[in-house]
Amino acid sequence: MDEINYSIIIPHKNIPHLLQRCLKSIPRRKDVQIIIVDDNSDPEIVDFANFPGVLEECVEVYFTKEGKGAGFARNVGLEHAVGRWLIFADADDFFNACFLGSIDTYKDSLYDIVYFGVNSVFSDSLKVTNRDMRINKFVERAISLNDVNSLRFKLYGPVSKMVSRKLVETNSLYFEERIVANDIWFSITSGFYAQRVIADRTKIYCVTVREGSLELFVNRERCDERLSAAFKINDFLKSKGLLKYRFNVCVYLKFYSHFGFIVLVSRFIRIIRHYQGGYLLFMKDLVECFLKLFRKKNADFKHMISKK
Repeated sequence: MDEINYSIIIPHKNIPHLLQRCLKSIPRRKDVQIIIVDDNSDPEIVDFANFPGVLEECVEVYFTKEGKGAGFARNVGLEHAVGRWLIFADADDFFNACFLGSIDTYKDSLYDIVYFGVNSVFSDSLKVTNRDMRINKFVERAISLNDVNSLRFKLYGPVSKMVSRKLVETNSLYFEERIVANDIWFSITSGFYAQRVIADRTKIYCVTVREGSLELFVNRERCDERLSAAFKINDFLKSKGLLKYRFNVCVYLKFYSHFGFIVLVSRFIRIIRHYQGGYLLFMKDLVECFLKLFRKKNADFKHMISKK
């Protein structure tokens, strides 16, 4: 049996045409294991008899009926992964042409995680968006300032990186099974336990933006899930003496303001309690949120005036 160098794990739900696009962007090679985990897709939407990749030798498709979300699906993928390196993709994204050649550079390296750059487009039109700015900023900072901790503790998604399977198995790393924000725990804990990391500005992965995706959909239940995930991360970072890399949970107050005064006040109190008496830290984070909001509104206003 050929040695598997890469296991690419892709969770999927109800977007077979985009999954097919993602699959087409992955070169087929004997040392590449592609794992698709379907998260209980709707048979009215998905033709399971012609499911993308199901007849390909190097593609493994697992159909789950639990419907527990992408975190659960990725954990199923981890159970079946045999490659030296783990690579994660979202079904609505895709890899760029430089993908395989770029990761081959690090195939035999001793790194635990290799972080890469990304680009971003709208899924339908492929017009450029700015959703790549955050990832690329931290990658560039790691390269120019040798600040890899921002990559370890401030990048919350699992994509556009190579993660050593040995690192994951040794530290029993896993994805949370939440509706949303199910990848933050894995990203932060893998960053913490990784001893050797490196950043490469090559943009191997394209992050897409599409209407109706979980990232853009806001309701109270999902806000609560995100807040809970952020609390857990901050508690972990605090226990490791890394609170300066905390998630600023005050940002969620903006979203809770859409759900009425009572909800806003109750979540405000919950957030204050999360700081466990660190009121100066709370005020610092709150002021930072207000300043960011003010700068954004000011920039939007200037943009509107310039168009007149």
